[in-house]
Amino acid sequence: MLVSQIGMLKFDFCLDKESDVLVDNILYSNDGEEDILTVLMNWEEIGTFRTHSRSQGGKAWTDYVSTGRIGRIRRLPAGQHSLVLLLNQSDKFGVEIDKVTVNIGEESIQEQVFLCNVFCFDDINYEHLKGRDYVRSARLEQKSEPTQCAEIDNIKIPFYHNSLQSYEIRAMHPKYKAYANVRDPDWTNCDMAIERLWRFDNITYKVNKEEKKRKGYAILTFSQEVNSYVIVVFFALRGPRQGSPDSEIGSILTVELQDSLSEPIELGFNYLGRKEEYTDPVYHTFRPGALNFSLAIPDFTWSGGPSNAIKILIPKNLSDTLDIKTINLRKRPQKEEQSFNFHDNGDTIIEGVDVDFWWQYNKNMTVKIDDKVFPNADYIRLYQKLPWTNGQYGQTLVIYQDGMVRLLPLTPPGVDWIPFGSSVLIGESNPRQPRPSAGIKSIDIDVKKMSMKIVYENGNTATLHIRSSFSETILTVSDVTYKNRQKYPFLTFMSMWVTDGNADVDHVSVNGNIAHRVTDWRKLFGTSFVFYRKCLSKHNTLSPDIRVELLK
Repeated sequence: MLVSQIGMLKFDFCLDKESDVLVDNILYSNDGEEDILTVLMNWEEIGTFRTHSRSQGGKAWTDYVSTGRIGRIRRLPAGQHSLVLLLNQSDKFGVEIDKVTVNIGEESIQEQVFLCNVFCFDDINYEHLKGRDYVRSARLEQKSEPTQCAEIDNIKIPFYHNSLQSYEIRAMHPKYKAYANVRDPDWTNCDMAIERLWRFDNITYKVNKEEKKRKGYAILTFSQEVNSYVIVVFFALRGPRQGSPDSEIGSILTVELQDSLSEPIELGFNYLGRKEEYTDPVYHTFRPGALNFSLAIPDFTWSGGPSNAIKILIPKNLSDTLDIKTINLRKRPQKEEQSFNFHDNGDTIIEGVDVDFWWQYNKNMTVKIDDKVFPNADYIRLYQKLPWTNGQYGQTLVIYQDGMVRLLPLTPPGVDWIPFGSSVLIGESNPRQPRPSAGIKSIDIDVKKMSMKIVYENGNTATLHIRSSFSETILTVSDVTYKNRQKYPFLTFMSMWVTDGNADVDHVSVNGNIAHRVTDWRKLFGTSFVFYRKCLSKHNTLSPDIRVELLK
């Protein structure tokens, strides 16, 4: 960057929290007379420097010189700031600035925030929500893990308390003001978006050739049996213990030969899974121009873990080679969710939903409403009439069979719907599991009181009471009977954070005290907690802030 005789360079940078800032070095080159530059921060002078006098007919422009530190450390508040290099004296050639190094005291300030690519509000806080002195504090533990996928709940924060009887969860419109309603899923960097379990391409089988290929948790090998040559793919799958249905749901094996096939060839296919023995082979004849074959494999065939295999049986009369374009295994397509109208009184609608393959595939909950019993629901959702519309409804509550609960305030005027973001797992669960759960056996709903009696699979119970307004939805949890308070949390907060500006939560406030970045702590203690965003997010922009308050 070349600064002319009357030149000025201005750099803008942003801080999302108060921090020490130091201009550590400026790297420049000069091929001419001495230059004098002034350095300003927020238009206040912090120092000057003189360039070395060099004149080598243009050759000195690649000879870089460091200034060292300019000025002293400045303590700057959150917000946008400027750094200016002002050329006070120069010959006609000016000076070239190659690099400006600025050190930030707060290591948690991210590059995209510093470059002002993410806008963070310095005045968002919940200092007015103080704790309750007459209630014993809960202990929060940090169980979060990093992720690059915005569709994974990597923020996991369990709440522990030995004697709590009731508490409130509030979903509030985000405190920052935004008119964008970004709500579509973002599958960037997400393995979970891929239905393929494994795939091998461009395989050439030669008689008496040994080969081994590895792709992730799958290994392809060549071998021989009495009546055939064999290609075997051994592979591992995640199961319910890892919070995944991959080992339970059916799959489709697809084999496609290269178009170099000159004559028909019959191949056999069998597989081994949780039954620990190979199935009888299924045979298919491939012909020139008909090079594809797909085999449907039923639900509950595979085992969770590495004990799975698929064989491709090749006839022993193979004279030379068999060229295979692809062998791949993918999960079968899932059917659309089916919803059932449990209740509709004109103001409130309650629906049950059946998922084609719920991750806890062998568990369902029974829902009872006004003496009517509805079995086998994977989750329920509640809609409430929007008073400022002509018969429109907004979704305010979802309760899943695994105990996960999602809340929304009423949909604001001018918006058709707003997205969920953070979730709360209500009930005792094991936070060490990849996907914690508190399985629900039954829900008894009293629509007049807007209350729900929850009975868990482990015998625990709780009563939920819901009320919604424009600004917030409040879910009061009372009459809890938890059996393992010493070991398990009564609540687990789940959310997503990839970076500031791509998150459903980025801060937590405790008892109205100074906020903590959501990942930058190990344990917190208090009675009032708010999970919110200070930085405008490109993911679920209007999803709510979540408040948890202990009552007694």
